[in-house]
Amino acid sequence: MEALAMEVSAVLAFSMLSVRSGGILESALVLASVVLGILAFGRFGLGRILSAAEGHLRTMEVVFSILVGFVLLLGFLAQTVGFNSAMAAFFLGVFASDYLRRNVYLLEKMRAITYGFFEPMFFFGLGLYFVRVDYGIAILGLGVFALAMSIKFVLGSQMARLIRVGGLRNFFAIAHEGGVDGAIMLTALQLGLVGGAAYSSAMLAILLMSIIAPLGYGGRSALARHRPTPSLEFVRYELDDVTAEELSRTLPTVYAREGDSVRDALSSAQELDARVMVLVDDSMGIRGSVNVHDLFRAAASGWMDSSVSEAMSASGSQVHPVPTVGRAESASRALEIFRSSDAQVVAVVDADGRLVGTILERELLRYLLRGRSS
Repeated sequence: MEALAMEVSAVLAFSMLSVRSGGILESALVLASVVLGILAFGRFGLGRILSAAEGHLRTMEVVFSILVGFVLLLGFLAQTVGFNSAMAAFFLGVFASDYLRRNVYLLEKMRAITYGFFEPMFFFGLGLYFVRVDYGIAILGLGVFALAMSIKFVLGSQMARLIRVGGLRNFFAIAHEGGVDGAIMLTALQLGLVGGAAYSSAMLAILLMSIIAPLGYGGRSALARHRPTPSLEFVRYELDDVTAEELSRTLPTVYAREGDSVRDALSSAQELDARVMVLVDDSMGIRGSVNVHDLFRAAASGWMDSSVSEAMSASGSQVHPVPTVGRAESASRALEIFRSSDAQVVAVVDADGRLVGTILERELLRYLLRGRSS
């Protein structure tokens, strides 16, 4: 959040100072108009338009296309007044209505096109404006890198005292550089505020920071060594004294009822970042497991507001068998199931076969890594 606030502040300050026409006051008014316009459209207009489109067109693919069109149009309009188009899209996501946040199908599609298309094209485009890098530009880039890291080290250490976190880790957190900084430099180049040599030097410094900072922050370097991975026997020993129910109570329960709408089921899956869900009937009896990808396919086919059972049947998707363990059984039994099968989830049931909790393979791993005492 600290790094995000710094990046947003930098973009707003740069946008206000880089508007060519008029003075600071006029620039501030233009910037405020852009931000308030995006806020109003995102909060009060976008959701109503998409909801109406969904109701009339009955196909999520067209609604998704409309959403992408609005993002591109908003970016174009923002750039015509000197505001960065990428940040305009970012603000639209921040200010988006509750409808968009609840519609996990659109969110999943937007993530796919953002990280699969827009981001690669954006970073590829940053490299197109490089001039030929000679020794002078390389040395200047290293100097800018050293200066920026020194300033961020001082700021990170001071901020760490205020928010009570580790100074070194906070330094690496705010040293993350990349898209926002590249967008600022590219805008400055296009406005004629910097030349090609200065742009190339700054982008080299940003490139170095984008490589160094994640290594230190993520602990994937010598700065933070991993503890040795426990053996399978030790893991089993750790789980032997825990019942399946006790383990499941510490983990998120991922399930959907047959009568739940696909929309509600996807919303639950999105909240827990799950890719598979246990399906139960009204009495919490186990019916099997469903793949969240199949629910997305059903949503795309117009079954968003239908029940899960109807949508699965209509789209030809299968409800898969799900392994179960008794609530009083050892939690190590779930480990054995994951080892001997390709199951992603185990359902914990009572004596009558009703769902008590779930154990996701991913969540079991997280449980073991953080230890039972936490």
